[in-house]
Amino acid sequence: MINVLYGHDNELKQIVYEAYLPLFQLLAQEIITLGIEAGQFRSAEPMETAGLLMTVYLGTCSQVNEEGRPWLRSQTVSDFALHALKTMAD
Repeated sequence: MINVLYGHDNELKQIVYEAYLPLFQLLAQEIITLGIEAGQFRSAEPMETAGLLMTVYLGTCSQVNEEGRPWLRSQTVSDFALHALKTMAD
């Protein structure tokens, strides 16, 4: 994934961008923005925050052990992300 995103093949970069854009938009608009508006998440720039969450997600998925299992449990990753987004009052 890193080679694609930072490589010289602009056509392939565009394909990857278009494939992930709906997920970025869903995270930004339907989860992060609504969480901020509801007072559950701290104030943040939704698309930038979605980018950070996708980076954590993709990085976690790419780190596997000899058996092909992710090093980090999904619950650990989601707890980390939710803690980062929560308001200070929580």
